[in-house]
Amino acid sequence: HCHTKQIPLLSIYPVQLPGGWHLLGRTPVVLFDAARDVPSLLQVGDLVRFERIDCRQFEAMCAC
Repeated sequence: HCHTKQIPLLSIYPVQLPGGWHLLGRTPVVLFDAARDVPSLLQVGDLVRFERIDCRQFEAMCAC
């Protein structure tokens, strides 16, 4: 079952921060790492697709 939500303005935090935005979820993927050649995983103009995963999948993918 697929849900589509069009969001005209979306902010993705690279680390856990207080922000005041409605949170859609979290990711086990490291979005920012200053040690990488390109520190930010996402670049301006990238298309992002959010997929629901369960806790077991989250833990298996977790880089934290």
